[in-house]
Amino acid sequence: MTIRVNFFLNGLGYGGTEKTAYLFAANLDCKVKVFTYEDADLTRLPQFRNVCEVGFINRKKPNWKDLEGCDILHTFRSGHREVPSPGSEVL
Repeated sequence: MTIRVNFFLNGLGYGGTEKTAYLFAANLDCKVKVFTYEDADLTRLPQFRNVCEVGFINRKKPNWKDLEGCDILHTFRSGHREVPSPGSEVL
């Protein structure tokens, strides 16, 4: 049985949340897909592409349905008013 995990991250830079998602994808036997904004910090994009599938979301007109179809969904929320917010239809 394969567990499908989707991460929604604010970017693919050097932050702790990105590092956790990367280590999860690189070291666990599961199918991981990482989503981020098209215009985000993509510094570590090549590293992520080596260990998992990467999808992009348009910040101005997001299609949150892309995040569906998984067993576990982890969404990054820094505490600022970022979407998806609690109560959104995806969550």
